[in-house]
Amino acid sequence: MYFNSIAGSYNGSTAAFEAVNLGSIPSPAAEMENRLLIEFVYADKGILSRLFGKELIQTKPFRIGFFIKNIGDQPIQKFTLKNIRWSSSDGQDIFAWTDKSFDIDTLNPNQEKMIWVEDKTGTYMYGLCNISINIIPNNQNEEIITFQRDHFSGEISRSLSKNHWIDFFFIRSKNEYEQSMTNKFNIFLSCIFLVFAYFTYNLTKVQTKYTEIQSIPEQINQARALKNARELCSKNPENVNSGIFRLDGSGKEATCSEVLK
Repeated sequence: MYFNSIAGSYNGSTAAFEAVNLGSIPSPAAEMENRLLIEFVYADKGILSRLFGKELIQTKPFRIGFFIKNIGDQPIQKFTLKNIRWSSSDGQDIFAWTDKSFDIDTLNPNQEKMIWVEDKTGTYMYGLCNISINIIPNNQNEEIITFQRDHFSGEISRSLSKNHWIDFFFIRSKNEYEQSMTNKFNIFLSCIFLVFAYFTYNLTKVQTKYTEIQSIPEQINQARALKNARELCSKNPENVNSGIFRLDGSGKEATCSEVLK
């Protein structure tokens, strides 16, 4: 299964993410840290978006979730993900949240897990948005350091706070999306028109050539008739019946004098 993510892409295997150098040889203190990588992922529910590209669209349904992985050297004991909240970072006074919480069993080093938060949701937000989670260890003395994957470089960076995670993503506005779809549809129609014009032009050429081939026997017969009429009229110039008809559509025979002109 493939999930498209602004923070990264997950295809159900560890190999979906490039290995990132988290620094030089860690200190003993760093080795004891609980290091948790969290990435926001989504899957668009729309059929047209699957055809024309995967992205979050204002008012369009989608499903959201998180890919988590223990990137430390020691197991992370049981913890809970809760207070999942997303809001606009673009000045819009809009936010959404879920009352759901997710209990995560002990994660061994390099162990990963996929969590879907909402199977079908949507929002009126658009532009730059942020999403945050609180991490509650079962052991209150535990601290979990969270990490994010950079959207552009793919590198992993450390969060500024413990037992908390925040990242940013982008939602395309409905008007911009509809304008883009209209442009793509117009381009598609233009391509169809060009293909139709190309085949029509070639079909016309074939028909013209076929008509020319069909007219060859008739042209030969007309040339023979004209030759015979000239031979006849050359012997009898005053003859009014040449054996060929006028081209004016009158249906009358041309005279020998007309043929010899």
